[in-house]
Amino acid sequence: MILVSNAKFNNIAETLIPQPEEGFFMDACFVNENGLNIQYADLHNEDRFYFKTFSLRDKTR
Repeated sequence: MILVSNAKFNNIAETLIPQPEEGFFMDACFVNENGLNIQYADLHNEDRFYFKTFSLRDKTR
């Protein structure tokens, strides 16, 4: 589960990111100006690690 908090640590969003069929998410992650980056292993190319980036969007727009 991913929880997003504001500067006062109030939760403003939460979501689940399911494991994809073609690979899996690892434990390594970091946040930068592009969003939350989670290390990803592709089962079709196990020699490389990738990071998938997730960002917030406003549902009201």
